[in-house]
Amino acid sequence: MIRKINLSDVEDLQKINAKSLGYPVSIELTKKQLEKVVRDDKHHYLVGYEDDKTGHIVGYIHAEVYDNLYSETLFNILGLAVLKENQRQKIGQQLMESMEKEALLRGIHLIRLNSGANRKNAHLFYESLGYDGSKEQKRFIKNLKKIAEEKIDD
Repeated sequence: MIRKINLSDVEDLQKINAKSLGYPVSIELTKKQLEKVVRDDKHHYLVGYEDDKTGHIVGYIHAEVYDNLYSETLFNILGLAVLKENQRQKIGQQLMESMEKEALLRGIHLIRLNSGANRKNAHLFYESLGYDGSKEQKRFIKNLKKIAEEKIDD
């Protein structure tokens, strides 16, 4: 069953992020970020798929309203993940469909997502849902906190 994510789902989300996305962040950071996202449901869309038998979230989708100067407002998918043992059960498809319906309810007609170059199966999945993978990108990140800490140590 698809439902809104709430703060009590933090452990399930941390597990999914670590196992399915490769982001092993602490429960504290997951909770801190989740608190911000659930408070801002006008800018964020966050729902999960709850396993009927266990009551645990086994997959989720997170999208944000994305404005820029070169296109209409769109939904930017920040995360879609399903635990490996729950994949191939159409959970990801249901999550994507729920997000697309929400986009239309908000008057949003464009959806964007990025997927790592090595995630070939994910690319096939998105293409099967009608998404066009027309652009290759490279991601750049600068950790300002780490740079500041290194300067202090010098």
